[in-house]
Amino acid sequence: MGALGVRVVRLSTLTDQMLYDKDRIVVQAGKPVEVIFENEDLMPHNFVVLQPGSLEEVGTANEAAAADPGAAARGYVPNSPKVLAASR
Repeated sequence: MGALGVRVVRLSTLTDQMLYDKDRIVVQAGKPVEVIFENEDLMPHNFVVLQPGSLEEVGTANEAAAADPGAAARGYVPNSPKVLAASR
């Protein structure tokens, strides 16, 4: 019998760095997960969930779109169907 509930993952930023306290988060496909994203840094950060295998493509699109006037309003997340979820 499987465990009840939702797996909770805490993700925090590292001060004055564009890094998080975890390099990788692994969850089981099809199982619920809650990500608690904590940004105590002065620098803005976001959290984006992508389709498997799309990191390079979405990252490149993000770099290209970062200078667009609406980039900040989009949270610096590119408009891509491969972005499954994103924090504000």
